[in-house]
Parts: sequence; structure tokens; C-alpha cells
Amino acid sequence: MVASLLHYKCDIRCLAVDADYPQNSLYALREREKKAVEAQTRLQDLCNNYYSEKSFGMYPIFRLDKDHYGNLENLLGSISTSGVDAIMVDLPGSVNQMEVLNTLLEIEYVFVPVIPDRVVIESSLSFQFLLNELKTRFATRCKLKAVRYFFTQVDARSNGKTLVEQYMEPFAKAGMVFLETIIPRSVRFGKEPGDYSAICRSTLLPMSDTSATELKIDSLTNEIIELCQLRKKKKTN
Repeated sequence: MVASLLHYKCDIRCLAVDADYPQNSLYALREREKKAVEAQTRLQDLCNNYYSEKSFGMYPIFRLDKDHYGNLENLLGSISTSGVDAIMVDLPGSVNQMEVLNTLLEIEYVFVPVIPDRVVIESSLSFQFLLNELKTRFATRCKLKAVRYFFTQVDARSNGKTLVEQYMEPFAKAGMVFLETIIPRSVRFGKEPGDYSAICRSTLLPMSDTSATELKIDSLTNEIIELCQLRKKKKTN
């Protein structure tokens, strides 16, 4: 969703790499969308009308398959990145593989979603300690510039404040920095083209301005743009 807002709304050209092997859910989403467009006239018209007004098409999505896993640099060296402003990498939720650790060393900015759940928070703390160790052990190889965490799937009634407040001291000791944006819980995040008229999760089209604002995706995108110093030509809302 962030890639789609960057690419389609902000005119920041994106290239996405699905490194969540072997699920490759992002790549699978693009394939499902293509089939949905082929099968539904409404979606064909929607895409044709949208792209006819643009000077660019959809952003490419590549899979980091078993032949390239753990070597992002080799994959990017084999494809064209001309005109690309941002390369976005979808990493697996678990980093207990050397291939994932090697990939992390090649990424400049890491954004980590955190659900306000005790198990997930403890896992995020462990991940931060691992990153701290990687930056020390592989200082000459590590390209990492910043890591930012953000809360997601947060119930609007609680914001998870009680649980989060218990971890403020451990967060600080670990060096964890959080974005201001808090993503609410919503069933709309699961809606893809073909589900119903209000598109939310899509690699072919951006979500509506209203949805982007209500679901805080525009706020998240703007924070990412500012931190990464991306070239923003248009507003997201």
C-alpha cells in the first residue's frame, strides 16, 4: 500500500522486491490482480482510465527466489533500475536465517510493524538487539542508516497504550525509535480489486484519498518520505 501511494500518488518511482521466500505474498498479489483484471470488465475499465492519465505504468515486482536469496545486490544487478527512486523490499517476519541477515545488511532503511501484543513486542525487542549486533559485527558491510518501528492493527478504543507504556523503558534501552503514525485495525486492509468497489490492498492502483487518510497510510507514507529524503512531486492527499 505504501509502494502504491509512493508510485502512483507521489510520483516517486518504485521497484518492489518480494524477499518473503517461499511465500512471496506480494508477488502473488500482483498475479491475482492481473487475473482479476482479465476476468472483470469493470476493473479493466478502471485500470485503462487510470493509466491513460499517467505517463508511467505499474511498478515492477521481482521475487528474490532461492537462486538469489540472501544476495539482493546480485538480483538488482540483473534487472534495470533506471529511473527508479526507491527500491522497496518485503522481508519475511522471521530473521532466523543467514540469508535474511545478509539481505538486511544491504538495506538502508528498515520499517518494522509492531502489533500491540506482548509476544510480538518481545520479538521486536529481540530483532532490535540482533540489528545492534549486526551493525557492530559487520560495520564495513552494513548499509543500514535507520530503523523505525510503528504500531499497527491497533484497536481505536485503546491504542494499546497500557501494554506499550510497560515497554517504554526496554524500548529506550534497546535504541528502538517509533514513528508517530499508528495504523488502526480495519477489515478494509484485506480488500483487493475484485472484492468490492473501494480498493485498498493493491499493487495496480492506489487506494482512495479518503481510505489513505482514515487508515493512516498517507501519514505513514509521508513519514517514510521524510526519513528517506525521497523526492516528492505530488501530495498524497
